[in-house]
Amino acid sequence: MTKVFIAGHGRMSLSGPITVPAGVTLHWAVPPRYNGSGGLSRALLSKAYQTWAGSNAAGSPYYEHFLCPDLAGIMVTKGEALKAGDWDNNNTYLLQPRLNFTVTLSSIILHLKRKFGMPLEIYWTCCRSPVAQPSYRIRFYDHGLVTDQTAEGNVVADPGTIFGAITKPGKKPLNRVEAFDFPTGKTAVCITNIDGGVTMLGKSDPAVSVQLSWPGVHEASKPVVGLKGSQDF
Repeated sequence: MTKVFIAGHGRMSLSGPITVPAGVTLHWAVPPRYNGSGGLSRALLSKAYQTWAGSNAAGSPYYEHFLCPDLAGIMVTKGEALKAGDWDNNNTYLLQPRLNFTVTLSSIILHLKRKFGMPLEIYWTCCRSPVAQPSYRIRFYDHGLVTDQTAEGNVVADPGTIFGAITKPGKKPLNRVEAFDFPTGKTAVCITNIDGGVTMLGKSDPAVSVQLSWPGVHEASKPVVGLKGSQDF
């Protein structure tokens, strides 16, 4: 059975549930409306933590999710984590965003079904931030301890707008592109044909733990500021 782990920044639509296709099972790192931390993603990828928040079997309803751009320096840590995990080397893959593209989960599933056939286990290690609504909680993992903290009322922007833009009610919008010290004006392009929009490498591929293998958005020259607990929005 093929296992594909998806890592990066995540968004969740709340309009019109869709159906998990035949032969596919989805697993979620965090419950709906939750944000996750980089530590949680890496723990799940490495098998240091093995409790997934939930699953959706074939035929069950789920909301559309969006895989949004990330930094190469962050993505390589996910590759290192997968490589360290006790997974089947021949049937385990890591899929992450490429450059400045935003890709729907439904299109990723279709691509993977065409590539690998069925059955297919897909693991979403990203946040499930609800588009245009506040996140409910943030889940952290640290040295074997999992904790949930109340989110701060941040409202995530539509994934088709400037990547990672968030707002707090009654406050000036905080643009995460600027928080990462990126050039302004960069937009994430939402695509449904994912060729060129994602990078996928197998666990056994030596390149999985090489940063240059994971082309991301422009690298930060300073740490993220002003976004408590938001490593994996």
